[in-house]
Amino acid sequence: MPFELGGWGAALAALGTGFGFGFVLERGGLADARRLAAQFYLSDVRVLKVMFTAIVVAMLGVYGLAGVGAVDLERIFVNPTNLWPGILGGLLLGSGFILGGYCPGTALLASVTLKLDALAFVGGVLIGIFAFGETVGLYEGWYEHSGAYGRLTLPELFGVGAPWIAGAVVVMAIGAFWAGERGEDHFGPAEERGRDRRLGRLAPALLTLAALVFVAGPPAAEKRRAWQRPELTERLRAREAHLDPAELVELMHNRQIAIEILDVRSEADFNLFHLRGARRTTHAELGGDRLALPRGVLRVVVANDEAEAEEAWTLLWAQGYRNAYVLAGGLNFWLDLFQDGAPKDAALPAPSARMRHTFTRALGGRWPASRPPLEAAEGRTFERKAKVVAPAAAGGGGCG
Repeated sequence: MPFELGGWGAALAALGTGFGFGFVLERGGLADARRLAAQFYLSDVRVLKVMFTAIVVAMLGVYGLAGVGAVDLERIFVNPTNLWPGILGGLLLGSGFILGGYCPGTALLASVTLKLDALAFVGGVLIGIFAFGETVGLYEGWYEHSGAYGRLTLPELFGVGAPWIAGAVVVMAIGAFWAGERGEDHFGPAEERGRDRRLGRLAPALLTLAALVFVAGPPAAEKRRAWQRPELTERLRAREAHLDPAELVELMHNRQIAIEILDVRSEADFNLFHLRGARRTTHAELGGDRLALPRGVLRVVVANDEAEAEEAWTLLWAQGYRNAYVLAGGLNFWLDLFQDGAPKDAALPAPSARMRHTFTRALGGRWPASRPPLEAAEGRTFERKAKVVAPAAAGGGGCG
């Protein structure tokens, strides 16, 4: 079970991580503008080595801890991808970096020691932040939606497992170290050329760690669900995830909320009757390790009764989709209310995994009960459960 941090634990972890990160950057020479700028001239690439080492160690550490169940990868915030604003921002940041010798993170680090150039750089950063805040309304649409891919990771982009990406990054890091050292031999100070830089000992260690991560790998969806089984069982017992049919009707008519209805029944039942706009899926698809659904969308899992939908809901919840719910009573109860005219205060029926209602034709989502009018929900008393939970934003770090 992943270790939970909250309250003071999270604050202390953040404080310790920040102090350790700043200490390592200082010891690595990232508070010296001349040493930072030297990366672009290939005369001293120790900063590149520090940052690449940090990336590789953090990546292997996270995947390794995930493999033994200490870290839940789905709870790690990933900045949403906005391609074209990201490219423009990278160009601006790189230009400022090579001209001023600092990125925002290293400028703050150097300003702690009261270096005047760093203080001037931090002042420029603050002016830039103010200017952006005052003008963002002019290009907000482009900034938020141009090249918007949402939460996108390299394994999702290339359609491969995370261990393959980890191995590729390790190989890339070793290649960067080797190329940087060749550059130092050619462009660096004469007294520094040809010295032993220990790459021959570092490379086998990194490759060994990468091999261990490849073997362990991140936990499969089923393993994550097993870790969270007590929490999931308690939520279902308390009926925190069950939406009343009347609430779902309201949501289907609410244009302010993005909603996706996932139907986990057989193809035959789906073709006979389904809610309008519903998408048929399977437990195997929802439990797949490469499941990549848009975040910030409210999802309702439906089946003939609750049991089958609850099982699918646990798969979604275990993979970090906190906006998932179950249709209370299933589609049998839905049809009792909105097709057969059951009383508004009708209680949940006895569970039945089969469709209790008879259809003379397979009209799918074209039945009147597939999308009842909003008035059909009036008069029924229920507790509203639905809420859209957005992923928690995380502060940037390093050169971000």
